[in-house]
Amino acid sequence: MARTARASALWLMALLAPSLLGAMRLRVAHRARATTLLPSRRTAAARRSGVALSASEPRELADGDFHMWSPEPDVHKLGVRTKGWECTFETGRIARLAGGAVLMQAGDNVIFASACFQAGGSPADFVPLKVDYQERYSAGGLTPGGYIKRDGRPGDAEILTARLIDRPIRPAFPKGWSEETQIISYVLSYDGGSPPDCMAVCASAAALLISDVPFDKPVACVRVTRGADGGWALNAPMAEQASSDVSLVIAGTTSAMLMIEGFCKFVPEADIVEACAFGHEAVREICAALGAWQAHVGKRKATELVRTIPEQVAAEVERICAADLERVLSIRAKQERERAFGELQRRVERELTAPAGGAPPAAPAAAVPAPAELARGADDVATSAPDATMVVDDYDEPPHAAIRPSPPPPPARSALELADVQLAFQKLATGTLRKMVKRGGVRPDGRSSTEVRKLAISTAVLPRTHGSALFTRGETQSLATVTLGDSSAEQKFEGLTVGAGAKRFYLHYSFPPFSVGEVGRFGGAPGRREVGHGNLAERALAPSMPTAAQFPYTVRIESLITMSCGSSSMASVCGGCLALMDAAVPIARPVAGVAMGLLFDESPAAEHVVLTDILGLEDALGSMDFKVAGDKDGVTALQLDVKCEGLDVPLLRTALAQAHEGRQHILSKMLEAQPGPRSSLPSTVMRITKRKFDPAHCGAIIGKGGETITSIIETSGVENIDLSRSDGVLTITAKTDEAVAAAFARIDQIVADIGGRTAMPKPQAVVGQSYTSEVKSVMPFGIFVELLPGLDGFCHISEVSESYVRKIEDSGIAVGDTINVVVTSKNEKGQYRVKRLSDGEGAAGATPADGAAQKAAGSAKRGNGGPRVGAGAPRAAQKTAPSGAVTEAALSEAALSAALGGLSDEPAE
Repeated sequence: MARTARASALWLMALLAPSLLGAMRLRVAHRARATTLLPSRRTAAARRSGVALSASEPRELADGDFHMWSPEPDVHKLGVRTKGWECTFETGRIARLAGGAVLMQAGDNVIFASACFQAGGSPADFVPLKVDYQERYSAGGLTPGGYIKRDGRPGDAEILTARLIDRPIRPAFPKGWSEETQIISYVLSYDGGSPPDCMAVCASAAALLISDVPFDKPVACVRVTRGADGGWALNAPMAEQASSDVSLVIAGTTSAMLMIEGFCKFVPEADIVEACAFGHEAVREICAALGAWQAHVGKRKATELVRTIPEQVAAEVERICAADLERVLSIRAKQERERAFGELQRRVERELTAPAGGAPPAAPAAAVPAPAELARGADDVATSAPDATMVVDDYDEPPHAAIRPSPPPPPARSALELADVQLAFQKLATGTLRKMVKRGGVRPDGRSSTEVRKLAISTAVLPRTHGSALFTRGETQSLATVTLGDSSAEQKFEGLTVGAGAKRFYLHYSFPPFSVGEVGRFGGAPGRREVGHGNLAERALAPSMPTAAQFPYTVRIESLITMSCGSSSMASVCGGCLALMDAAVPIARPVAGVAMGLLFDESPAAEHVVLTDILGLEDALGSMDFKVAGDKDGVTALQLDVKCEGLDVPLLRTALAQAHEGRQHILSKMLEAQPGPRSSLPSTVMRITKRKFDPAHCGAIIGKGGETITSIIETSGVENIDLSRSDGVLTITAKTDEAVAAAFARIDQIVADIGGRTAMPKPQAVVGQSYTSEVKSVMPFGIFVELLPGLDGFCHISEVSESYVRKIEDSGIAVGDTINVVVTSKNEKGQYRVKRLSDGEGAAGATPADGAAQKAAGSAKRGNGGPRVGAGAPRAAQKTAPSGAVTEAALSEAALSAALGGLSDEPAE
């Protein structure tokens, strides 16, 4: 009986098993209304969740939704929709051997990103992260121009996007991670709509998130613009972005913003805050989806490679240097403060990284001099230690922004890791600096938290430049120059996403090593930092630049940083604006820039301190570098980078308001030195004058092969003449007004000779008609002769003589000879074939190529002031023309709709 019951139970379980399993795999409502899948590999977090998952198909999403499914084994997808924008993430199909690989698609844009790391790196107090981004021409169905057809070195647009990827991802790594990490991102398909840079950030962060790199904070990035209706739009197409007055790229996590980069047209700070809040809502929704996806498809993290800083390190560092640190941070002069700061850090490192069992070297009693001693000179500071090694992050301020002393030779065994000591020392220095400012309201150089450094401004500092200015703010200095040119000075560019074109305004930023008192690389291609800072300063000034109709010049600004102690890019904005006004460029509004900092408080009280016009030391020890440029009414450019957990909206509002005050102070000082653009151009500037002519007259002005316009340039003394055939706009560039007048006088004469009419079309030769022609060129296969002025014919070698001619040289014909020919044919291209006649054969009916009527016809064709048949030609010439001569009546009957050139009926040049 028991056996029968057991058998019945087993039979019933087998019968119900499929239904039970199906019920267990029903879709589970997610907190964010997500559906999920059962991947081939699940993390411990996914197993602990206890959620039963099933594979499903893609479905239509509403705003705020995300959906996960597996179209095939080991291939996992995530669909996300936020603020009307939808995208998908995929992993498992491409690059399976990479640590993490993601294919992201939105519309027809497809971005691939991979993330890998190499274990075994030396402990360091920074993240050795390398980011590479490439826009492959094949993504848009294109091939690179030029001789080399392979996708080559990155252009400026790719460098800027690589920096855009780096900046929000770098601060999200865990403290203690020092393994070499690399992100590679490709644009594989591009539809010409929205730019792929924000997608590249999202794909790169997603690849890190699902990889074995211990990167566990979802990061997302979006672009916010203002639509035609005044509302905010997410990742709008390029055409809509071009017409928007604000474009903000916002990256962050679910809790805060990590990076903001925006370019605006004098937009108020309140609108900036509103746009950032809108964008961060979308960032949070994407991050929530990525976090859920990572829990089910991510690899196990290599957390064992993250160094855990021993608890005693911070206590030991504080014991050794707490008494001296505040005094060192109070030194006013940059170089003296950095020298003392570096020596103090080296002393801490020597004591705490001494070999086990060995006594640490005793620090000299006067290793950290008092500010009063340093005021007398830096000789009291110990100089036997090696100089500090300056470490430059790819996106931070230059060497002074992160000072790391060169470590001594590694001992056989250290009590503490050098990198841990350095991290603890920098953390203590940050806390000490925040306490100093919070307690006494005084920063290292004696300023309050809202005070701008002392300004020194002068313009017209260089005699032969078109415009120049020297802008000094504390120990940061920019020597800015402006050069004005014509269209030939435009900056040409070409790329997948930027297309092909030219810029009338551009800024070049240079940062030589002497600006921070160092020896380093000089010349060659600019570094990524120089490209990024130059782009920021250029975009900050661009909204104030005049249009081509208002100011026809191409404008180039060079900002040479001659001193640097923080915020050199904003000094470039100020110096560039002053140089523009010195060059008489009619800018719409003066623009200034200032960099804000943040001393972040990690305690529960969270007493953060926002700093105006930060020093290099405050940039290195602080948690934020927030550059804001604009005028008194609004913002033109802003760039936020953080080293902490991120910035929330209230703190962003505070920083923007404080930046507005600092910017107004700087603008007032700038206008005292240069109240506005000068009234006249400098004498060294080329004169550019434009006039419009009837496009039908372009051929006469240019002349055959450009001979007329070249003659005008040479005889008048102008530098260049540019004539647009499409609209007839003629632009003359010259050093003097007299040269411009002479060129226009000659052009006006040409137009007047045409009589205000379209130039006469080129005469046509008549098939069967004989002509007395001049030999223009001799080729191995035949000769070219001039039938009529500007109209040639070709005589093949077999037609140059009645007898057989083996080589053209045997015919005895040379350039300049006059021979009689007859037109035998004319093809569909208007090209004439002729046959040579014997001297007697062509004497009676040949039309002389140099006859008076023929010359008159040529003059009418050229429109160069010569007599026109029937209009200004001598009457005798019309009466005595041979029977075969081409008269005006004959020309009118035989003329084509366009002027002829060479052997064809194409318009004459």
